[in-house]
Amino acid sequence: RADRRARQVYRDLCPPLVAAAARLRDRRRSRQEEIGHPAADALRYPRDAEIKALNLSSDQVDSYMCVQRMHQNNVEFLSCYFPAMLVAMLGYPAETYHAGVVVLVGRMVMALGYYGGAKKRVFGGFFHFGEYYTIYLAGKFAYDLIQGA
Repeated sequence: RADRRARQVYRDLCPPLVAAAARLRDRRRSRQEEIGHPAADALRYPRDAEIKALNLSSDQVDSYMCVQRMHQNNVEFLSCYFPAMLVAMLGYPAETYHAGVVVLVGRMVMALGYYGGAKKRVFGGFFHFGEYYTIYLAGKFAYDLIQGA
């Protein structure tokens, strides 16, 4: 009985909804045809018409891309490093602090080198020593917890 009632409600509501959707679609199409000239996007999105094309040299584009890649690299690295650092800091705060300073300085040197060109980023590679030591400390802390249990 409830199923029959649901089907009846569906049959009663469906045609008006379909008709309303068709009217909206037709209205949108007629508006698009109305606007169908070269400045159509500027009329639809007026703020986009205010954006001017950038006249950048090849070196400026390369520099921008290096900065963008370094930022993305930092986001990816730090999202993995910080949790390990927090775990290590629970057991060995001073040692983790020193390892974190090595990582921070190494990442800064790497970033400054990367801004000058992709080949110069290797100068900051020493940050891996602090990173590996932090991971070691996190593992050692976990091992100590297991041994104490």
